Parts: sequence; C-alpha cells; structure tokens
Amino acid sequence: GIAEAEKKIAELRDVKSDPRELPETEQDYQVLSSGKPIFQAEGDTLRVWAPYIARKTCGEASGCHAGVKDGEVLGAVHMQFSLAQINRDLTRDAIMSAIGKTILALVIIVALIMMLHFVVIRSIQVIHAALKKFSGGDLSGRIKIGGKDEVQDLAQGINVFIDRFCEMLDQVKQEKRSAQENEERLKVVIDNAGEAIITTNAQGRIQSFNAA
Repeated sequence: GIAEAEKKIAELRDVKSDPRELPETEQDYQVLSSGKPIFQAEGDTLRVWAPYIARKTCGEASGCHAGVKDGEVLGAVHMQFSLAQINRDLTRDAIMSAIGKTILALVIIVALIMMLHFVVIRSIQVIHAALKKFSGGDLSGRIKIGGKDEVQDLAQGINVFIDRFCEMLDQVKQEKRSAQENEERLKVVIDNAGEAIITTNAQGRIQSFNAA
C-alpha cells in the first residue's frame, strides 16, 4: 500500500502543464503581472488580453482553486475579434454623413442665392428703373426700398440728391421769372421816357430803343 501511494505522489509531481496555458507573448506577461486588461486594434482585428482574477467565492466553489487569495491573478485570457463589419458600418455612416452635410450646404447656398436675387438684385433693378425715369426728365417719383443695408442707403442718397436738384431747379426758375419781370418793367419805363434811350450789349450792339 505504501509503495502504491508513493507511486501516485510521483505521478502527480510529474504532471506537465498544457503548453497553451503557458504565457507566450509580452502582453500575457504584462496582464499576469499587472492584473489589468490590454486592448490592441490592428486593422480589422481587435485583440484583448484579460486577466482571470480569483474572487473570494472562487476557492469555496471549486476545488482546483482552493487556497488562492482574493484578487490574485490566476491567468490571462487572450481573445480576438473581427472589426471588419464595424469598420464597414462606420465607413458607411461617415459617407452618409458627408453626403447629408453636402446636401445641406447646397440647400443653404441655393437659399442664399435666391435671397441675394430677391433682396439685392431686385432692389438694384428698382434703382435702375428710377434712374431711367429721372434721366428722362420725370423727377416726380422717389425710390422706395425697405431694409437697412447698403442698397437702402444708396436709394436714400439718390432721393436726397433728386430733392436738392429739384430745389435748385425751382430756384433757377424763380430767378428766371424775376429777371423776366424786371426786364418787362424796365421796358415799360424806357418806352414811356421822354428822351431817346438805347440799350446795348457787351459787344456794343443795340438791343433795344424807345420811340422817342
């Protein structure tokens, strides 16, 4: 009986570990020493080294881990995942997002162009039509443009210029009317004078004379 027991003990001492259970890479050793997982992404592959840590109930539930301390690193698990589908989904989402942003930018550009046409270009067309009427001698109208921008300031400046021009034109007409009235009064005086009166211009030419 003793010899048989010694034989079994020797067999237990000669038990060899599975090569797959031995650490192979530097990451295996890092996880075993630190107890912290390691994540590495290479192309479409995600590799994970996760520590297998003993818990307080582990030794009580399993005889193979009997006597281990709570928190002790028992081993490291190496897992490998394919990220090909995830990368394809991310690429597709990025493309769709770029297309959506491009469409939104085009819509904004079209809206700005339409706004430019209806606000600025139409205002310029109104100013052009008014200036055409002014050049034809019609000074009765004024440019009416809403808003508070440079185009509205331009229209207001043109209106002020036309107002002042009309004032100057009225003043010239008034002065001309006064000159004509003065000339008529002077002519009456000359015609009723008892002596001969002759008027000449700057070149000495006779302009008028009375009947005396």
